[in-house]
Amino acid sequence: AYKAHKQIHDLGGGFIDFKVENKGEGFVCLYLKVNTLDAMGANTINTILEAISEFVTLDYKAEVLMSILSNLAVDAVVKASVKINPSHLKNSDVVHHDIAAASTYAHIDPYRATTHNKGVMNGISALMLATGNDTRSIEAGAHAYAAISGQYQPLTKWYVQDNFLIGEIEIPLALGTVGGSMGILPKVKLSHKILGIQKATDLMKVAACLGLAQNFAALYALTTDGINKGHMRLHARNVAFEAGASQSNIQEVVHHLVSTKNITVDNAKDYLKSIKK
Repeated sequence: AYKAHKQIHDLGGGFIDFKVENKGEGFVCLYLKVNTLDAMGANTINTILEAISEFVTLDYKAEVLMSILSNLAVDAVVKASVKINPSHLKNSDVVHHDIAAASTYAHIDPYRATTHNKGVMNGISALMLATGNDTRSIEAGAHAYAAISGQYQPLTKWYVQDNFLIGEIEIPLALGTVGGSMGILPKVKLSHKILGIQKATDLMKVAACLGLAQNFAALYALTTDGINKGHMRLHARNVAFEAGASQSNIQEVVHHLVSTKNITVDNAKDYLKSIKK
């Protein structure tokens, strides 16, 4: 492993440990644990794995089917939590209990858990894209971790304790702040600057907190006004722009579309004509 990637070992990362498992059906898997420091490290890991597979083939005369990293990064799990005073929320006498109940339901219904986790990833995937990380890798790892017990589960948990709403998230985030195209894409550099992050662990914390905040926003909307209110306003804004609205009149057009409950391009165009007369 050291010979395959001397640089990562010299920097303090690299090979940590290994284990061998008999998977049945004639398959044996050699798992390696590798510290890639502040890089996501796919190329680093695959380089080491291919070198190890060559060693296994030559020294043990074993047939190696493939050598590849796993996106299920159980050693890169991040936990974050929040404590919310319900007095700051609408429907403050019941909303914290309703959010906790919605969380409980997600734990018993995989159909709900799927959409619950999709909401978590709305925020995280956007952040991954902005910071030059592999969104598909993070998504795959998160959903695999959600199902690691054998039943698909939510990545967050909400409950009431001492009349406060407590939220917790536990999610694998094998991401990076260096490597790949991160050093050459100006917008990625800008994202890092805005966030004030240097290390991968900093970004992991931000991502986990963002996922938890996004999940709270969705559950709060669901248990109060309903999710459609926010979605329809965003849809109305897109329709208004499609109809030809400008920055100066967009809010007026959106208000008209929402209030008339007729969010169509034709309605937006007719209204634009009426206010231009």
